[in-house]
Amino acid sequence: MPAEQQTGSVRHAIWSLAGKFPGGAVGRLRHQAAFGSTSGMDVAMQHTIMVARLPETVGYVPMLCVRPAELMSSLYYWGGDQRPRDSQRFESTELDRRYIVEIAKAQGQNWLWQLFSPALIDWIAHETPADFGFKLETGVFTCECPQWRGQGRADGEVNTEQLDLLTKCSGVVASRIRDEVLEEVGTGSASSPTARRPTSTGSQGPSTGG
Repeated sequence: MPAEQQTGSVRHAIWSLAGKFPGGAVGRLRHQAAFGSTSGMDVAMQHTIMVARLPETVGYVPMLCVRPAELMSSLYYWGGDQRPRDSQRFESTELDRRYIVEIAKAQGQNWLWQLFSPALIDWIAHETPADFGFKLETGVFTCECPQWRGQGRADGEVNTEQLDLLTKCSGVVASRIRDEVLEEVGTGSASSPTARRPTSTGSQGPSTGG
């Protein structure tokens, strides 16, 4: 509903921009704003996330959540989900130090170890913003950098450099997930996404540097 037709002291507005992200994934930037006043206090909040639909992943990963270890999950747009989950660790000291990786209970690990190639692990561990996080659930990929909330300029306008950063980071991960699933389907191994962890981490896969 348009903001001018909403009732109440705080109103909401949403804009979105769809297109192809770095790496080739198709998604949209969704910018949300809340403004007005409540309990005598002014409200002026903005929030930008990246959303992409990856229906190919539904049979491979029921849920995958990656967020910084030092930030509460409630900071994120997709925070607050109380669904039971298991922690997932990889053979990377820096990744395990910076990030909490969670998956659905009893979820198979074989595909995860293929997805998190050494190249992707290195990129996430060393080249992502301090507040970078993403979630994939039932084919919907959501990514954000919540600390800046899309409003880094003094005049309240969206900081385009921050949007470029979000666009690049979200595009790299969404494209890597999509490409891995399509590769699995193409090689005929799509029937075994729930297998347990293999004895090796799999192939390097395509570069994730941008």
